[in-house]
Amino acid sequence: MSLPSGKKLLIAGRKVKGGEQSYLSPGSYIFTVPAGVTSISAVAIGAGANGSYGAYGGGGAALAYRNNIPVTAGQQISIVVPSVGSGQPAQVGSLLSAASASGQSGAPASSGTGVVSYAGGPGGTYYSGYGGGGGASGGYNVGGGTGAAYYSYQQPTVTQNPDTGSDSWTFTGGLAAYSDTKIEPFAESITYQPELYRVVGDPKGVPPDTKRYPWSYAGFYASYMTSGYYQYEMTNGRQSGGTTTTYSTAYAEAAASGSAGSGRGGSSGSPGEGVAPYGLASRSTGDYGRGGGALSTAATSGAVRIIWGKDRAFPSTQAGQI
Repeated sequence: MSLPSGKKLLIAGRKVKGGEQSYLSPGSYIFTVPAGVTSISAVAIGAGANGSYGAYGGGGAALAYRNNIPVTAGQQISIVVPSVGSGQPAQVGSLLSAASASGQSGAPASSGTGVVSYAGGPGGTYYSGYGGGGGASGGYNVGGGTGAAYYSYQQPTVTQNPDTGSDSWTFTGGLAAYSDTKIEPFAESITYQPELYRVVGDPKGVPPDTKRYPWSYAGFYASYMTSGYYQYEMTNGRQSGGTTTTYSTAYAEAAASGSAGSGRGGSSGSPGEGVAPYGLASRSTGDYGRGGGALSTAATSGAVRIIWGKDRAFPSTQAGQI
């Protein structure tokens, strides 16, 4: 809406002089500066880009604002609100512009004297149910988040190979001390363990690379054992076949960036977040300039808003609707 200079408006519990004009539909307009107005503040939001179905999410638009722009009463300023896919920026004459997104890329930030601008986020690539989120529009204090994208990785699969050989136990060994110590095999208690190539009793006198186990573990018993130490070994003809590892390509989704309500990119083929032209407090309620998702091509167009009056400025000084 447009209000004439001198109209009393209630903002945040007190009366101030001011007005505003919003342009929320795509098209070209003319803004005429009201009588008595010597400066304005403006925000411009570009249009987001559609996603490509099953391929990628579209990029988010840029946002730009500028405060205390000198004007004269009766001055006419051309306004452009871009539509999705038009490639046009949102414009407030030659005073302010905000780029629209194209394809998967996010729109770049604007520059210029007194201009504050934040870029839109790029869309994410889509594949096999993963990624393809739309980019978010730029905001009043942060750029738009990136849409979720898929990525691939190698998934390992481990297979146990068959053992080779057969159970064929060979026993060797004897005593290293007193002749009245006797070791006898107790074959019935022996169980096959493929990782054991050698089982040894008392470690004294055993080479360092020999696996050491108590004699009873090997399935033997001792009789007439009075003192000294013993050594008994067994080997098996069966050997483990080991394992084989194979790899296959798998897919997952890298999360979208940005905080929810503050310019987060879309997830799993959905659009990114948009923005409203009503100041920082409206960031989470707007839907202009968002990028469409790979499974939902609903990008949104741009917007322009002009405000004037004492103590009013973007992004948060009495910048809301009145």
